[in-house]
Amino acid sequence: MPGSSHRFADALVDNPAPRRLGDLRFSYEPGRLMGVSDAPPLLTRAAAPALAAVSAGTALGCAWALAHAGGAALPLAGLSAAAGALAFWLDGRALRRRFVLHFATEQLRLEWLGRSHRHGSSVMVPFDDVLDVEAVTHASGELSLFVVYALEEGRIAERALLATRIPASQGDELHRIWRMLQNAFGLRPPAPDET
Repeated sequence: MPGSSHRFADALVDNPAPRRLGDLRFSYEPGRLMGVSDAPPLLTRAAAPALAAVSAGTALGCAWALAHAGGAALPLAGLSAAAGALAFWLDGRALRRRFVLHFATEQLRLEWLGRSHRHGSSVMVPFDDVLDVEAVTHASGELSLFVVYALEEGRIAERALLATRIPASQGDELHRIWRMLQNAFGLRPPAPDET
């Protein structure tokens, strides 16, 4: 399918992507389409390090209690574990996501911008390794958009979140972005009864 992504990029100039979809902002420059998630609330960004400090402090208190008063160690251990788990969860919520479709090289760059785990990392995925683009409806009625890709031959597929917190009122925009990405990656167009 050589050149198909170049034709797609040209078509995108005439029919640009929506500016927003859920928590995602889109921008287009010649040869690439970029989506960036909103910054998380300040409270979410500040709470994770504070809770991690609480967790560390209670862990030290637990160690002291074990050495001096064994009975007090159990509640402190529980508090330390709870604070650490909450800090880890909030740190994941503080994550920002970015993706870039590079039409000239026919590659998708996925980036996770955060402090821990795989956050702060990126991966390049050739368009040919993109297996699917999925729109998912949650119990709340909100929707999310995912891309499914394989990094290596024979490896189990990875699934990456592109956009979330998409209200049902943006269903038309979601469908348009979903079809646009399907076309960009050269995926099989859906049958008429699937749309």
